[in-house]
Amino acid sequence: MATSISATLPPIAYVPAAAGAQATLLYHEGVTPSEIGSILGLSASTVDSYLGIASNSATSAASVPQATESSLVNQALPKISVFA
Repeated sequence: MATSISATLPPIAYVPAAAGAQATLLYHEGVTPSEIGSILGLSASTVDSYLGIASNSATSAASVPQATESSLVNQALPKISVFA
């Protein structure tokens, strides 16, 4: 004789992720920071801080030195002295 077993499962509790975690997940899914701000109702600076993105005022393009081909070659090659 077969016995049937039935169980009642408790309801699943959904816990919302913190805004920083949600921002990180969305960013890794390819959502842009501005879209993340719109979706979560956050400011651009808040989203940037969650994602570890420096604000534009802190790092401007003019203050970042640009590498050139010659500067990279000079750094990569050892200095060699040739004696005649």
